[in-house]
Amino acid sequence: MTDLINVLATLTDEQRAAIADLLDAERKHMVGFWTVLNEMRCRREMPEWATKLGDGSHASMERARKSQQQVNTALFGKQEL
Repeated sequence: MTDLINVLATLTDEQRAAIADLLDAERKHMVGFWTVLNEMRCRREMPEWATKLGDGSHASMERARKSQQQVNTALFGKQEL
């Protein structure tokens, strides 16, 4: 982790902005997939094995948001981009 912090310290503002933009784009895709799974879950269209995983639930979205905040804090020193 120390090596990562050292690398991040050398990034320019433009490079940090580019990383933030890439993360934001990836997260928008994740939200789209979660929305589809959530709709399937609400309509009881998900396979039983997928339902057991909890994907598409509000709890799964909260876990994803916590992970995002941890990444944001590690990379940018703040929870939100």
